[in-house]
Amino acid sequence: MKPRRKKKSKHHNLFREEFASSATSLEIIEIQELGVKAEGKAIRSNGEICYVPNTLPGETVQAEFSPTGARITKIIKKSPNRIQPFCSHFLGCGGCSAQHMSINYYTKWKIGIIEKAMKTRGLKTTVKDLIDAHGAGRRRVTFHGNKNKTGISAGFMGAKTNDILNIENCPVLSPNLETAINVSKDIIRMMPISNKSLDVLLTQTSTGIDCNIDGIQNSGQQFFSEISEITYKYDLARVTVERETIIETRSPIICAGDSKIVLPPKSFLQPTKSGEEILIELVLRNTEGAKNVLDLYCGIGPFTLAIAKQTSVFSFDNDAMAINALTKAANNTLGLKPIKAEKRNLKVNPLLPYELDMFDIIVLDPPRQGAFEQIKQILLSKVNNIIYVSCNPISFARDASILIEGGFNLEPINPIDQFKFTSHVELLALFKR
Repeated sequence: MKPRRKKKSKHHNLFREEFASSATSLEIIEIQELGVKAEGKAIRSNGEICYVPNTLPGETVQAEFSPTGARITKIIKKSPNRIQPFCSHFLGCGGCSAQHMSINYYTKWKIGIIEKAMKTRGLKTTVKDLIDAHGAGRRRVTFHGNKNKTGISAGFMGAKTNDILNIENCPVLSPNLETAINVSKDIIRMMPISNKSLDVLLTQTSTGIDCNIDGIQNSGQQFFSEISEITYKYDLARVTVERETIIETRSPIICAGDSKIVLPPKSFLQPTKSGEEILIELVLRNTEGAKNVLDLYCGIGPFTLAIAKQTSVFSFDNDAMAINALTKAANNTLGLKPIKAEKRNLKVNPLLPYELDMFDIIVLDPPRQGAFEQIKQILLSKVNNIIYVSCNPISFARDASILIEGGFNLEPINPIDQFKFTSHVELLALFKR
């Protein structure tokens, strides 16, 4: 009897399947450190610095080098900080990049992303313990898809490619989004054959899944009939195309304390409910006792509505639909202090010092590029307290350096892990002068 071969793990096979390609070269390298994108840094035999995804410091690996980058093909020496990824799509998916790290190593690495960004600007700072804000999982996801003669593809973009990786499920999503991939596949399946892809954004709300579709070439009567069938099949709250409502069975509601916000299509939303609640708690803690608060880049207003329980708030955002949703929610919520919300592009038209001087504290939650233009005006104002919420440590560090140079002191930073298993990290920081 022949000896039974040891069964290889699903993840081992995935190494071979995902990375088997027309390699330009194979090389054995030693990983020296981990970059901010969870890629191991190494030096090749020719002296070139390279970055290899899914590796850890101290590991010796065989890597495949091509014009698109490096890919691990074999682990020769494994790090003690390596663990088995829980998702079978991990190696090929461009979503998560850090499922292979032990929790202690992962936590230190996430904090280190903030510390490194600040150090690059020559700033010394203290970063508190990482707050796990994953909660029940992410409440929003965008699936990419296309349809050609061979069939349909639906899922995420592959790691460092524009190819769509088909998936059956995503374990980092909220259980309420377990049908999301099937919704996306049905929508893609009804589309005409095309080389172009479309994006299906699905958001968990209190009243059901909200769906927005981008990239549709033809949305005539046939489309409406078919999308109606999908809407009722999956009990969707609303379907929009390019932010225009096609069918709505009920308003998609986001609850913020006692307030109910009708979510505008594609409006900004914190990725997890837990993350939003943690951020609100920290904002409230640091605005207690203030008489007038300014909420900049307010979005649909979760901070504004929470703060208005204790003091008046003036809010600005560039998204007119978000401002309208905030205003309606405020008008329908009892017991709030005065709220005034206006549309304003703070990048091209930041609030000027004389407009800022009346406020005790400013809450900033800018997009990834930061609040550079507004920060310069704040320095010229009489405002002495800033709460800065950021999803990008690099732009935050730039803005922090300007504020510190202008006389503000930075208190210890709160790191918040909403995008768990990725290289993204949220933070909240308090500046005082």
